[in-house]
Amino acid sequence: MGMFCLQELPQVFGLVEGLPNGIGAGSTEYFVCRPIKELLHPKYLLAFFKTTKFLKDGANVMQGAVGQQRVPKQYVLEHEIPLPPLPEQKRIADKLDALLARADSCERHLERVPQILKRFRQSVLAAATSGRLTEEWREEKGVKNSANDLLQVIANAQNEASIKVRGGAIEPSLGDLPDEVELSQGWAVAGFDFLASPEPNALKAGPFGSTLKKNMYVPDGYKIYGQEQVIAGDENFGDYYIDETKYQELITCAVKPGDILISLVGTIGKVLVLSDNSKPGIINPRLVKLSLYKSINRKYISLYLQSPLARHFFESKSHGGTMDILNLGILRELPVLIPTIEEQTEIVRRVEKLFVYAERLEARYLSASERVGRFTPSLLAKAFRGELVGQDPNDESASILLERIREAREAGKTNATGKKPSRKKDRTAKAQSQR
Repeated sequence: MGMFCLQELPQVFGLVEGLPNGIGAGSTEYFVCRPIKELLHPKYLLAFFKTTKFLKDGANVMQGAVGQQRVPKQYVLEHEIPLPPLPEQKRIADKLDALLARADSCERHLERVPQILKRFRQSVLAAATSGRLTEEWREEKGVKNSANDLLQVIANAQNEASIKVRGGAIEPSLGDLPDEVELSQGWAVAGFDFLASPEPNALKAGPFGSTLKKNMYVPDGYKIYGQEQVIAGDENFGDYYIDETKYQELITCAVKPGDILISLVGTIGKVLVLSDNSKPGIINPRLVKLSLYKSINRKYISLYLQSPLARHFFESKSHGGTMDILNLGILRELPVLIPTIEEQTEIVRRVEKLFVYAERLEARYLSASERVGRFTPSLLAKAFRGELVGQDPNDESASILLERIREAREAGKTNATGKKPSRKKDRTAKAQSQR
């Protein structure tokens, strides 16, 4: 295998009037390469242009203003290209076509995996929050009690604490959900007003923006929880704090372990449950906090808020110009299908087990995608090292092909009068012949 540069070929490279397929015209934004097939196989050359080294080296020599950078023409002309015999070029091109087609097919199949996993998770949540996931479990257990018993316990605790909702509690009904939704045995429908902890400000939106500005932040103190923590799923993310004085001023927006935080703007309905080790702090204006009755499984409520039922409800109720907006009023209107505490725990256990399975599949998908992503560059590198196909002793040697290229180059430099041919005249003659 020898080495050569494109500028060694006779009229193989440059700006030409017609594109290789004969349709359209090449502008100054393109170098149109038209190989002489007797010397260089077009698909072999195209494959070389796709190699990682060629692309990276080209990126390193780009010139021009930012946003308008271009690879110099001389880089392409002078870049050394491995040159095997012409029959071997064809074998390499054919082999690459076959293998890369398989890689493309594999990539197309892999691209479907994220959507399949997304549908799987949503199906699990739909089954979990409707009671279908634990239908057999209820039959085996023979559960006699009802979630209505739990709601009565919460109501008694709220009455004893003299907790009353301004304007009256909102009592959603099953009719607020799609017609196909049915209430499973032992389940009940409740709004968050009826699930709230018996304490003031159990359901609370963040403060008005004017009461919490960045110039009030301090290096350390009470943490400010915002959408960045909720979207990231990490309560320790971020480093915004307020001092004791500001915290006491905004004490109604304070949070504690076990509180559920929900994003309100843009990425609406994202949920974060604060752990037992969460830092004391407040929520910012883009969040709502839910402090629920102590025995309610927070993970179940988190799953419900992410379920298709809740998402459909939020999308139908949210409003906004350029982005969706959720608010505490809409959350209070959400009908929550609630089972007994025991069944809540079982639902969470089953969903987490199924989600672990989905996470393993996702990890395998990511690993496979990474391998497929490395396959094409590796395959191209192997091809131009001469390792992809075998050599045939009957092939004309690369050295003879190089000599033919040089001879053709020299023959094209002068015409019969010994003068260098005019490209302008050639183009004019060509244009006239096409009329």
